[in-house]
Amino acid sequence: MRLFQAIFLFLSISGCLPSDGHLTALSALPPGVPCAGGGSGACFFRNAPVRLAKEARHLPSRSLPFFPTIEPLLFVDGARRNWEAPVGTLTDGASIPILFVPLLGNPRSSQFLNAGTLHDAYCGVGNEAGLRFHGDTWQNVHIMFYDALTVAGVPKTKAQIMFSAVWLGGPRWEEAGRGLEQVPEQVLVQAFQSVQAYIESDSPEFAELLRFLEE
Repeated sequence: MRLFQAIFLFLSISGCLPSDGHLTALSALPPGVPCAGGGSGACFFRNAPVRLAKEARHLPSRSLPFFPTIEPLLFVDGARRNWEAPVGTLTDGASIPILFVPLLGNPRSSQFLNAGTLHDAYCGVGNEAGLRFHGDTWQNVHIMFYDALTVAGVPKTKAQIMFSAVWLGGPRWEEAGRGLEQVPEQVLVQAFQSVQAYIESDSPEFAELLRFLEE
């Protein structure tokens, strides 16, 4: 379970502390970009950047501190679905899987914080009693994470690699037998290496990447 407890997102609190004493993500966000997850509209944030309380909370068995949102963070995808990280959503940023750190590195940038907080609201540890927890399929939640990364200006290759690690090692629900708890860690590492090499060499479109991940 160590691997699966570590995956819930790919960002860490950057430590930027504005003069008002609250942690925030980057404020300069594009007004909207095409969504990989489907629909004809553009994706965009509402009420961004996310605002987090400066008082940390500590959860058992987790090394990083968690911070609750003090305002809701909203995101609209291309199908006009509304996603929300309600007030009180806990996020530790995100620690990538320990086994993936040597392959990807440990991104620590406020550029990832909006996407990570939204993702945490739907499947992050500490939010199991939250209003949005498991409020959509695991596939849609992970795809939303990718769209939110791209809206925040994360380059395509980086966003695809981060998304792939969440898809391969992140939480899954609703589908019996599709969890990864029994998959050997070395198999996951090899799968991630294969996907990363494919992304970097072929620069696939998102639909092509999804097909590769399913295989």
